[in-house]
Amino acid sequence: MGFYFLCYFIMLLYYGRYFSCSSFEIIYLFIFTEIFI
Repeated sequence: MGFYFLCYFIMLLYYGRYFSCSSFEIIYLFIFTEIFI
C-alpha cells in the first residue's frame, strides 16, 4: 500500500500545480487518505 500512496501523492503534486492547489491542501488530502483508507 505504501507504493500506492506514494504514487497518489505524486499525482496530487503533479495535478495540484495545474489546479493551483496550495501545498497545505495537497498534504492535507494525503494525510486524510492515509488515515481513513
